[in-house]
Amino acid sequence: MAQYCRYCSHFFTGNGNWCEVKEIQPSDSYAKSTNHCKEFELNPIDAYFENPNEYTPREYKPRKRVKKNYEQLKMY
Repeated sequence: MAQYCRYCSHFFTGNGNWCEVKEIQPSDSYAKSTNHCKEFELNPIDAYFENPNEYTPREYKPRKRVKKNYEQLKMY
């Protein structure tokens, strides 16, 4: 699952952005990009209220395997 600051329960917006755990003021672009924060706790409601629906992670789609043909090319 991708982690975003905007979906963390420790992240607040309003008169600026604030991360309660790290005690930093991340920019909007940082909060909207993926990260690997170890203190991440999912809050399905978007902090910016740009997504009217709750956060739903994408479903895993396995890669299609292409069958390779290693035979020698035939001229005719």
